[in-house]
Amino acid sequence: PRGEFRKRFFNEAKVCSRLKHPNTIRIHDYGTTQDGVYYFAMELLDGRTLRETLRDEGPFTAQRAIHVMRQIVGALAEAHENGVVHRDLKPSNIFLCRHSDNEDFVKVLDFGLVKELASEISLSRRDVVIGSPMYMAPEQVENQDVDQRADVYALGLLLWTILAGRVPFSGNSPQTLLLKQISKDPPKLAEVLGPQHEVPEALEQLIALAIQKEPSRRIQAARELGRGLAMVQRALTGERPMPRFELVHGRLLVYDDPDSAEARALGPETLSDEPTVETREPHAHARRSRWVTAAGLALFTGSGMVTATLLVALLAAGWWWFAASNPQEDVQAPSTEQAPATRWVVIDSSPPGGVVSLDGMPLGKTPLQVKFTEGTPKVYQIQGATGEAVFVVVDGKQNVVRGTLPQPRRVQPRREVIPDTRPAEATKPSRSNSSDEVRDPWSQ
Repeated sequence: PRGEFRKRFFNEAKVCSRLKHPNTIRIHDYGTTQDGVYYFAMELLDGRTLRETLRDEGPFTAQRAIHVMRQIVGALAEAHENGVVHRDLKPSNIFLCRHSDNEDFVKVLDFGLVKELASEISLSRRDVVIGSPMYMAPEQVENQDVDQRADVYALGLLLWTILAGRVPFSGNSPQTLLLKQISKDPPKLAEVLGPQHEVPEALEQLIALAIQKEPSRRIQAARELGRGLAMVQRALTGERPMPRFELVHGRLLVYDDPDSAEARALGPETLSDEPTVETREPHAHARRSRWVTAAGLALFTGSGMVTATLLVALLAAGWWWFAASNPQEDVQAPSTEQAPATRWVVIDSSPPGGVVSLDGMPLGKTPLQVKFTEGTPKVYQIQGATGEAVFVVVDGKQNVVRGTLPQPRRVQPRREVIPDTRPAEATKPSRSNSSDEVRDPWSQ
C-alpha cells in the first residue's frame, strides 16, 4: 500500500541520516518531488559490490576477509547502538571502493529494510518475510521479532561467503533456502576449499558461534564479533598467538593460547602478551664466597714469609667460617620450585543470573569469571531468585563450573466463571489469507 511505502521510506531516511560511521553510506538529503517521486541524495561511490568482487576474484585470503569484515562490523555496531537492525545484509549490499591507499574501503548500503527497535509502528505485515533468504536468520524466517542478533547471524554467513567464494546454501526456490536456514549449517570450509586451505581455525570458530540457530546461543553483539576478528588479525601478523574461542550464555570467551585451559571474557581491553622480567641480586653466600677467595689470594701474594702450613690453616679457617654461616648452601642445587599457577574459571548456573558469593561476600552474577590458584579449591555459593542457594567447588579441573538453581513455583490464579450474556454473533470472523510466499515489499 502507498501509505505503508511512505512510512518505510521516511523511516529509512530518518535512521540512515543519523548514522555517521565512515563505513555506512551517507545520505545528504531526502524527500518527495512535486510529482510525488521519492528520492535520496546519497554520496557518489566509485567501485563495485562485494558480490561482483567475489565473482571476479574468487575467495579472499583470511587477512583480506578480516579487513573487510571489521569495517562491516563497525558500521553495524553503530547502527545497533542507535536501535537499528539492517536485516538485509548480503554481498550485493556491501560496496568496495578505493579510499586513499585502501582499495577495500567498505560502504554498507541499503538500510531500506531496517527496523527501529524503539518504534511502536509495525511496518511489516505478518504474511511477508522480509530479507534475503540466503543470509536470513532463523527467527526472521519464522517471522518472529528480531534484534541485532539477526544481523550477527548474517555477518557469520557473510564471513563464510567471503572465505569460501560461494554462497553458503543452494536451492531451487526461496522456500528451500528458508528451510535450510532453519535446519542446516553451511559446509565446513575444508569441504569447499580443500584440506590444505589456509583459513585459521579461530575464524571458523567465530563463524560457528555467530550462526547458531538459537539467538540466545550465538554471539550477542556485532562489536563483540569485531573484537574476536581483531584478535585473529593480530595473530596472523605474528603479534600474538592464535586464539581459541568458546561461548557461554552468549558471552565470548577467548583462550590466548590454543593449548591452554585458561579462558577469559572477551572485552574492549586485552591482556598484555609481554612476559614479565624479574631481576635477582646474587645470593649472599656467593658474595661471601668471592670475599673468602679474594682474601686467600691476597694473603698468598702479599706475604712471602708465611709458610705453606700457616697458609693452609688460614684458608681452612676461613672456609669453616663461611660454611658454618651458610649451612648446605654450597652444595644445594638451584631451586626449581615455582609459584602456584593461576587461571580463570567461569562459574555458571541454570538459569543464569544467580548471585555468586565467597565467604559471604557477593562477587557478581552468573556467568562470572573467577581467578583460581592451583592447590587451593574454593567453595562458592550461587543464590537464585527464590532465595535458595547451591554450592559449587572450583578446583581447577573444569573451565566452566555449573550449578542448577531451584525454579520458582508458578501458582495458577483461580479463574472465576462469568456467564456470557452477550448475543451470539451472526457471522463468524473471517480468516486472514496468510501466504508463505517470499515477496519484495518494495515492488508494491
